[in-house]
Amino acid sequence: MHRIFAMAVHPARLVVANPLPRGFLPPVRASKAFSYLFPDEDAKLLAAVDVPLEHRVLWTFLAREGMRRGEAQNLTWASVDLVRGAESLDENKTDEPRARALDPGVARALTAWKSRSTSSAPDDRVFPVDMRRLADELRAHLKRAGVDRAALFERSATRQPIRAHDLRASAVP
Repeated sequence: MHRIFAMAVHPARLVVANPLPRGFLPPVRASKAFSYLFPDEDAKLLAAVDVPLEHRVLWTFLAREGMRRGEAQNLTWASVDLVRGAESLDENKTDEPRARALDPGVARALTAWKSRSTSSAPDDRVFPVDMRRLADELRAHLKRAGVDRAALFERSATRQPIRAHDLRASAVP
């Protein structure tokens, strides 16, 4: 829906149409409250032996490193330097290659994970997890871990259930 409005551009001259091209401004969307994990909920999730280890390492990584799901999905062992505790991401959503230090706890977790993983060659993916239904898996794993805060699972006009992508917010300083 486009509104026609009048705007003064010169004394006594009006522009009747919007001078901005269609699609120039982003659409106005109603925003919903995002969910997040409290530290005690994160600890319960990571300690839950009923949750597969590869997922617990992935949840740890996403919550502490702030990487997008697709970036984590394509992360290979060649892009992770466990000796120096660093990761490099040459291909990502913004097309801006980046390298940075890993959280020391994440580096230790990835080192342990690599030693247990059956796929640890340089070109192998760090997280051999099906990422298509990751939000559903996160919520199922939270329930399995005994995390039952209603706001994490609620879907309403103002709130959406927690998604794996929401774990990124935990990494923002």
